[in-house]
Amino acid sequence: MSNTAVYITSSNHGVLGGVADSSSLEEGVTILIHKKGVTSDPANFRPITLQPCWYKIYSKVYATSLFEFLSKNKYIDSHLSKGFLEGG
Repeated sequence: MSNTAVYITSSNHGVLGGVADSSSLEEGVTILIHKKGVTSDPANFRPITLQPCWYKIYSKVYATSLFEFLSKNKYIDSHLSKGFLEGG
């Protein structure tokens, strides 16, 4: 297994190690938000999924950790891709 795969796997287990039941991170409630137009037309709605607070915390910690690893090991060239980088 590559160093990247080992890092991602171990960091994932490390974060989830503190969560008794990680299946709760996979649950969400999808609701429809009315955009505009008549409410009888389903095309006038957009879905949004409400996730538990723990999911939001976990995903932010995981994304930050992954980004730091990728940047430190020069897997991301910040001069070429700025669309999803902080401050970009």
